[in-house]
Amino acid sequence: SIQKKESTNFQDQNADFMTACKPVNKTDANNLLNHFSTVKAVAMASRDELALCEGLGPIKVKKLYEALHKPFSKLQARERRRKAAAKSAMNVQDDKEISEKGNDTNLPEDQASETEL
Repeated sequence: SIQKKESTNFQDQNADFMTACKPVNKTDANNLLNHFSTVKAVAMASRDELALCEGLGPIKVKKLYEALHKPFSKLQARERRRKAAAKSAMNVQDDKEISEKGNDTNLPEDQASETEL
């Protein structure tokens, strides 16, 4: 079986920590550590300071900054999961309605051909 190599040195452990944020890869983590020297300095950096780091575009900067500054609250995490589930359910319902409209045979012929496009 394939197992993840255990990080033994400090640099690798820091990189593993920072790559837990989805868009940040190991190269980004190493660039951040080279630029800021410590994880604490990365965490204290503003969005503008993070954007100065090589390889980090606006999406990575936004997601990394949010990951480092969102509070670690079970209540807030539960609320975020609830909102995400509700949003997902709404998307599924919207998809279902769109699918049903595409299969509606009661539309006049000219409207039915428009929905097939």
